[in-house]
Amino acid sequence: MRIAHLMLGVEAGGATVMMLRFALESRRRGHEVHVCAFRDGSVARDVAPHGLPYHLARRLPGGNMWNRINAIRRMTELLRDLKPDVVHSHTYFPDIMARPAAKRAGVPVIVTSAHTDMTGGAGLAGGGWPGRNWVIPKLVEATDHIAHRIYATSSEIKQSLIRQGVEARKIICVFNEIDYSRYADSSNREPIRQAAREELDLGSSDFVIGTTGRLVQVKQIDLIIQAVARLKKDLSDIKLVIMGDGSERSALEALCERLQLRNEVRFTGWRDDVPRLLKALDVFVIASRMESTCLSLLEAMASGCACVASRVGGIPDILQHEGLGLMFRKGSVDELALQLQRLHQDVDLRARIITQGGEHVKKHHNLARGRAVDLILNDYRLLLENAQK
Repeated sequence: MRIAHLMLGVEAGGATVMMLRFALESRRRGHEVHVCAFRDGSVARDVAPHGLPYHLARRLPGGNMWNRINAIRRMTELLRDLKPDVVHSHTYFPDIMARPAAKRAGVPVIVTSAHTDMTGGAGLAGGGWPGRNWVIPKLVEATDHIAHRIYATSSEIKQSLIRQGVEARKIICVFNEIDYSRYADSSNREPIRQAAREELDLGSSDFVIGTTGRLVQVKQIDLIIQAVARLKKDLSDIKLVIMGDGSERSALEALCERLQLRNEVRFTGWRDDVPRLLKALDVFVIASRMESTCLSLLEAMASGCACVASRVGGIPDILQHEGLGLMFRKGSVDELALQLQRLHQDVDLRARIITQGGEHVKKHHNLARGRAVDLILNDYRLLLENAQK
């Protein structure tokens, strides 16, 4: 099949990672794979080292209606030239513009990966023009009927789509996968752990909590900092490592100063050796107010961390019971602190979570098994056969 993945072009985080992994595996299996974007940016840089054909529709700068219509026209022309069997869009702006472009270009199969719950504009906060948090979800919903299939990355997203009026038969849950071997490599684990701790100025006996990702409001890193501040008096060995960067970094650093945590918290910025640094942690925390199938959570579980996460989005799909990890109510510093204290005191519980969590990711979220790729490629074929009848 000839497959075209459509992106805005400036995406950051899980959507680009999952698109790229799926595209490369599809190419390895003999399919012709292209990546198309409306704007130049980070996606082009991510794709370039892998040699995937990259096409730019060159959306004009600015956000007025004419430029958006022109972007759809340019993408339509590009797709008419490319003649893909399948167009697969990712994230909300490509959904809005790529679906009508693919339909106008006569593409037989049009599908979407839903990485975010669009209800009430979730995931869209953080700037932009007024009204975007209600206009964009409505525009996405208005084009849902064009898609032949929507791949939801969590059961919560699937239920949200159904509530919005999407037919259940058009939705398939496809949970994210990671390169398990990259994170779970146990050879020389202890020397790696000790070296990472030394680099981060952490003691070998410290109780080290960590998190990774974009430092933005939706991730609620401030909750983790507040929980550490509450536990500091009773847990003198507690430390926190924050891997990542973003618009909230200065505010988070100021919060640490106010709570007198300058000796307990380490900000590393963006790192390209996260798999190594994860081995320095005892506990990994996700405090987000919304998530899909959280890649960083899966990576931490594979790396041998006991995980604590807010009960949102796709996280309950991963942490199905306490043997896999602990959860807390979204936004509750008290519950987060309680779960961290449990893991500090109960070493046996921590060990069980590490073992069972790692095995769960290996079995159910392991890219090497190829379950998600099998499911989607088989669905492409089914949809293409139906379109050709």
